[in-house]
Amino acid sequence: MQFKNMEEVRSLIFMTEHYLGKALSKNDINTLIYMYDELHFPVELLEFLIEYCVNNGHRNMRYIEKTAIAWAGDNITTVEAAKKSISRFRKEYYDILKAYGISNRNPVEVEIEYMSKWLDEYCFEINMIEEAINRTIINISKPSYSYTDKILSDWYTKGITAPNMLSDYDKERPKKRVNAPKPATKFTNFTERDVDFNEIAKE
Repeated sequence: MQFKNMEEVRSLIFMTEHYLGKALSKNDINTLIYMYDELHFPVELLEFLIEYCVNNGHRNMRYIEKTAIAWAGDNITTVEAAKKSISRFRKEYYDILKAYGISNRNPVEVEIEYMSKWLDEYCFEINMIEEAINRTIINISKPSYSYTDKILSDWYTKGITAPNMLSDYDKERPKKRVNAPKPATKFTNFTERDVDFNEIAKE
């Protein structure tokens, strides 16, 4: 590592300790150098990365490293690209979490898979996803990504793309017939048969 780069690394270590509020361990420093040297993150991008993670409640270097690897996989090499990426992440993913009544945490991988499917594959606007979530809560009284996915998959298959299309869709849906059970009596378990009461009276 050249002298200039060493100065940048020293500055990076100082900045990271400031954000994390602690002295870095040897492993922490190695992780920082890995992101700088191997992932080729410039100092300003690393600073933005660390600030972003800390502001979202993550001060663990392992988490910061995982985020850096994910960004590298998405070819994020500048602060501008990172801001563009996380702005979408915050705006849409967190809106969906909020609709489920979930707050104060980041989405987990399985949630991201569902949300990416609805947003990127199905291309639903957030208001349609929120409507599907509302129907999920009304129908089963609890949050369920799989249940919401069934609703949205059905809408996607039928070409339902906007809220004003749901009225006709709901009218055309076949209503389930519910056969009311016969009231139970003490005679329910007996086999019914034809009885001639007049013959019985004669006898």
